Amino acid sequence: MGPDQLHGFVQRLTKDIQPASFALTPDWKKGIYLNHGTSVGRLKKPGVIKSSKILDFDNTVLQRTLEQIRTYKRRSEEESRPFFLCASFFHPHGPFQITEEYWEMYEDSEIPMPADTVENIGDLHPFNQWIQTHHGVDVCDLTEDEIRRNRRAYYGMVTYFDNKVGQIVHELEQSGLIDNTIIVVTSDHGEMLGEHGMWFKRTFYEHATKIPLILSYPKRFPRGKKVSRPVSLVDLAPTFMTLANVPDCEKWINEMDGNSLESLIVDEDKSWKDEVICEYYGEGPIQPMIMLRSGNYKFVYVHEERPLLFDLEKDPHELNDLAKLTDYESLVEKFTDRITSQFNMEKIKRDIIRSQQERLLIVDSLDKGEKVNWDYIPNSHSSNLAKN
Repeated sequence: MGPDQLHGFVQRLTKDIQPASFALTPDWKKGIYLNHGTSVGRLKKPGVIKSSKILDFDNTVLQRTLEQIRTYKRRSEEESRPFFLCASFFHPHGPFQITEEYWEMYEDSEIPMPADTVENIGDLHPFNQWIQTHHGVDVCDLTEDEIRRNRRAYYGMVTYFDNKVGQIVHELEQSGLIDNTIIVVTSDHGEMLGEHGMWFKRTFYEHATKIPLILSYPKRFPRGKKVSRPVSLVDLAPTFMTLANVPDCEKWINEMDGNSLESLIVDEDKSWKDEVICEYYGEGPIQPMIMLRSGNYKFVYVHEERPLLFDLEKDPHELNDLAKLTDYESLVEKFTDRITSQFNMEKIKRDIIRSQQERLLIVDSLDKGEKVNWDYIPNSHSSNLAKN
């Protein structure tokens, strides 16, 4: 979002599926409110669709990606030059609707219902109450059949995305680029999918915060190895830098929050920090929130609210809040100090509200007079693709 539509890249191959303006800016000054655009009301009609703008977008992303790989192949025959290509798909994502081909794949499959207990909104931590209200869970009930159909559609959407990744990998193989290409498959968030009675994201439960992370580099990484240590998306940039042998990269990585995953993948780095910090300052809550994952523990700090603490090894469904127990007072204090020593929560809140108000002012201003459109319109003519 905003007028910078390249974000450091040389070229964009597609437009975005969302507006580039600040129109989606949340407003914490309004307090807790229902957002119809992200409500569970969108889940009342799960199942099969023939087409949608989301399907059209992802199909365009795939075709532009395959075209660009072929361009890289032709160019590599003339010059040796590395590339960095990001193919960003919208699936799997709500609303949960998919084409008949992928829906029928799960016709004879048992679709399990949510395993975690559905909690009354009044019994939830305040920040989850805010999010449930934001998603309209308190005013829109989903039937058991609707829940099952949404979950079935989600399975189909995941398979749809897997197929897209498979086509990209196949193109790299056909182009002879596969052995010297680092492939990373990941996501920006998970999906509650009805667990704890919640949907979408915006919460720190495992279903929302855990994401896929698959790395392939035949020249360097062992095939089929699994690493169970806690890592984060902030570790990706340092990883790209070390794998690409960026000059003086250690100097820059020392200024970053993440660490390169290379040593963890290759050597099972025993000195790995085993800590992940996740911040959420977006729509839904009315206070800044930070999650700390340290070893088996998950600590949730919400400004001006009580904290949460879970032992994910003993309590994987996050049903038992240990922060209430006197035996864990010292651990809660330790994790609280870890957060508050690095983050000035009151200043963060002030900065967030000020930034929101500035963006909302811009939204209002740009809606008057001659309209200014920040949306990126790519030049997709094949001759231009071949030159870049």
